Amino acid sequence: MILKKDCTKTRLLLSIGIACLFILSSCHSYRSMDLSTDEIVLNKKYKVTTQDLDQEKIKILKITDYGITTILDKKQKHIPFSEIKEIKNRKFSFIKTFVILPVSYAATGVGLVYLSLAMR
Repeated sequence: MILKKDCTKTRLLLSIGIACLFILSSCHSYRSMDLSTDEIVLNKKYKVTTQDLDQEKIKILKITDYGITTILDKKQKHIPFSEIKEIKNRKFSFIKTFVILPVSYAATGVGLVYLSLAMR
């Protein structure tokens, strides 16, 4: 009876760990940047938060003095700089790729071994 209870907890923790591993396994991070047009590069992915707190991952097609033009929902859309609250650019993350991801895989492997030994 005690072994079955411990096994259930282990299965639950392992399931949560595997789910987090697949959901959070990204090699890119979004970092905040200024709204100056000097730093914005065309055809690069950005995450934009508007004044209405809507977040969208976009690829910028055109920059004007008043805003940016992108494609949202298969339609070309102009977003004025006055409506943009925050813009983040996408960068490759060495820490996520070479530290967090391997540690997550190792922890999941240890959990699987522990679970298989506990079920004997």
